Amino acid sequence: MPFVSDRFVTAVKEKKSSTSGDLYLNPGSLSDGDTVRFSPVGDASLDFYEIWGRTSEGKPKSLRFSEEPNTKELDDRAADEGVSLIDQKGQATRLKQALAFWIWDYATEKVRLFQASQVSILDTLAALFSDEDVANDPGAWDFELNRTGTGMDTRYTVVLKPGKRKGAVASQVKGAWEECVEEGYNLEALLTGGDPTKAPF
Repeated sequence: MPFVSDRFVTAVKEKKSSTSGDLYLNPGSLSDGDTVRFSPVGDASLDFYEIWGRTSEGKPKSLRFSEEPNTKELDDRAADEGVSLIDQKGQATRLKQALAFWIWDYATEKVRLFQASQVSILDTLAALFSDEDVANDPGAWDFELNRTGTGMDTRYTVVLKPGKRKGAVASQVKGAWEECVEEGYNLEALLTGGDPTKAPF
């Protein structure tokens, strides 16, 4: 007889999957020791610039730009959207480069939106996508994202793995992505604060 029942193990796994199955996969939402394996889907990524601020109600809000804005453009956009470019401690926030693309998350078995602005992750992805084989067919590869540490000691690593999208898995991913395309999934919506899972009007 096992130390814990199969029922317990299954219930915990199902609970974890259901709570982590949201649309966005942001590296910052991972916990110390977490690992996520995913494969890119779609035919393009979106690179942009992002800065976080707070609304007059104190809620966090991001502003995104397709090109790096100058100080005036940044201030004008913040004023137009009623955002103060400060964090919850009242400190000035800073503009960051970011990258987003659709992925197949093997753990949740869903299409999700991967978005990162951490320098170490962007540096690694830039190097990986500079490889001609990866750049020409990113879906043939898997990426494994690991987080260790907390706070200022947080470290991220991204490792390229042989792709698992073969046979039944490949069919599952293809079907899920085709549904997303039919629904109008659109990365460009991120730039205007829209819903990237909806077709543009």
